[in-house]
Amino acid sequence: MPRPASPIATDHVILALLDEKPMHGYEIHQRIASMPGIKKIWTLKQGLLYAKLEKLKEAGLLEDAPDHPEANPSRRYFRLISAGREALNAWIDSPVTRARDIRQEFLAKLIIARKYSLERALTLLRAQREICRHWHTSLAEQAAPQQESELDDWIVHSYRLFRDEASLRWLDDLEEWLIKLG
Repeated sequence: MPRPASPIATDHVILALLDEKPMHGYEIHQRIASMPGIKKIWTLKQGLLYAKLEKLKEAGLLEDAPDHPEANPSRRYFRLISAGREALNAWIDSPVTRARDIRQEFLAKLIIARKYSLERALTLLRAQREICRHWHTSLAEQAAPQQESELDDWIVHSYRLFRDEASLRWLDDLEEWLIKLG
């Protein structure tokens, strides 16, 4: 049975931009393309952005803003509504639950959380570190291979173990950098 679809991180980055102010699609596209950090995670084609905006509108997370002072017939403005703000806040404050999501989704969450406050970013980072510790502890408890037939599974296992160790070291260092530079 397929998993239910959940909004992907780019949807939440769009919501975060609209939390700043109403914007038209081209402005959102330009902001994503030039956002420090985010531009290193994704490139978002303009056509896909407009499809995402429609999907977010249909989901009841944003609405048209025809009354925006800069609105004109050639630009369609969007604004975040309360349901969108709730979804955005829930996303920002939740650590990722799969290790593979650290390299994109967690990074995006952390970048967006920092835009709100250093404390919010640190809270997210610390919650993510606890989840990474749980992953690492569970992997570290598994025994090393005793025979050649177990080696292939151990190859995958050892990769995951070292990946989680590296993530934990990175999160520790990152917390120090955020505190020092934030």
